Amino acid sequence: MFLILALAGSGAYAQIPSLTSSVSGYVWQEAGTPNGTKDSGEKVIQGILVELIDPVTEELVSSTLTDATGKYVLHTNPGTYAVRYTYPTDGYTDQLEPANVTVAAEENKEIAGLGLIPVPQTLTYCTGKVPTVTTWNETFTLPRFDPALGTLGTVRVFSTESVYHQRIGIENKGSADAYNVIVGGRVQMTMPVTGTPFTTQTEVSVEGTLDAYDGVEDYAGLSGVSYFNQYASSTNNRTYSTTTQKAAFTGTGTFSVPTTSQSTTSVVGGGNLGYQVLTDVAAGLCVVYTFTNPLPVRLVSFTAKPADNNVQLAWSTASELNNAYFEVQHSTDTRQFEALGTIQGRGTTNATQQYSFTHKNPDPSTIHYYRLKQVDNDGTYTYSNTRSVEPNGYKGVVLRVASNPVTGAELRALVEYDDTSLEPGTTLQLYNLNGKLVGEQRVELKKGINEVRFNTGELPKGMYLLSLRNPALVTIKSVKAVLR
Repeated sequence: MFLILALAGSGAYAQIPSLTSSVSGYVWQEAGTPNGTKDSGEKVIQGILVELIDPVTEELVSSTLTDATGKYVLHTNPGTYAVRYTYPTDGYTDQLEPANVTVAAEENKEIAGLGLIPVPQTLTYCTGKVPTVTTWNETFTLPRFDPALGTLGTVRVFSTESVYHQRIGIENKGSADAYNVIVGGRVQMTMPVTGTPFTTQTEVSVEGTLDAYDGVEDYAGLSGVSYFNQYASSTNNRTYSTTTQKAAFTGTGTFSVPTTSQSTTSVVGGGNLGYQVLTDVAAGLCVVYTFTNPLPVRLVSFTAKPADNNVQLAWSTASELNNAYFEVQHSTDTRQFEALGTIQGRGTTNATQQYSFTHKNPDPSTIHYYRLKQVDNDGTYTYSNTRSVEPNGYKGVVLRVASNPVTGAELRALVEYDDTSLEPGTTLQLYNLNGKLVGEQRVELKKGINEVRFNTGELPKGMYLLSLRNPALVTIKSVKAVLR
């Protein structure tokens, strides 16, 4: 607490003293293995309460909320402090090792901040409003829970409030007497569920004794006093679990929370007390959905195509749940894959997402194979199907049908083999247009032209697909064949 007295009879209010130092950092959601560093593409989190605490007295020194970029700035004076973060623990956890921070005069101490780790089978969304002079009105919006992601169990709302009183001034215009002034900030939110309002309240209490009025209303001197740079913070939470309550948070799109903020002052004293209060209030709101039967990341397409001297990969998802990232993997034999790079996932979403990756200048003398390793926030992963592609200029394997259309009772497949990185043990498969396998032959390819014969005398006339596959059952080549 900072107490400054202006000179009696000055006729002017005492200036609000500047806080010359600050501590800043970010709060974000870790993707993949937590590393305590905010990496590019990781989701930032707004509305998280961050406080500076005196490590000796454990008193609050400064507080604020993270903004839309996940950043916070705690204004203070030189000293050593502990940084404390408050967030909904049923939706997030962390691996932060507590450590004090020392800040010098006129220094902006930048620290890493806090990476939050999602709790499995929960979804957490947060928003907020930066410190603003009261009174203010705001409507917060947060995503509803999409039932396509699983079965909703409970809904918990978690609010945060940080209040900054620039000045609390008291002037006694009567006879000498004691005073007790309680100054607060109240944030009231109207949830989409009928019931009592959801309120967060802070209070700062100052008390003392003032002499009789000295004739100057300056909130200083013998009859007045001013307190500066007072911080307060608080949180609140509520759980909704009935079917009717959960229905208000379920569906697509967002739900709205009309929110109001105002300062409150209670003055107790025997004299004729006047007061002046300058207050900023910041508010945050998080919703945590806990659910069961989660649906995985749904990959709906994955293609690999040559593009000039490169290979262009593209894929899309219909929905994602706690998707940290995709690792793009490459092989030339389908047995040993190596990582080419990673693409950040979209976390949790039920909207279609598009991704792409370019493999630059692959070896044109061989077939290339690609797959995706999709990694969740908790480290679990799955693999996509493998895609093969021949870079421009590749001539290692050629598959064709001799005398196509086929007019006799025998189909002659010709495989020209010149790719030594391709396994010689392959399979030729013949499919009808319904995707049914109607013929299959194993073949050991030799360099040059290899001939494989299929008896087609009993097959109906029409269009067929002839595919050459390696031992991993990845299609190397396909051609159409017509039986007449």
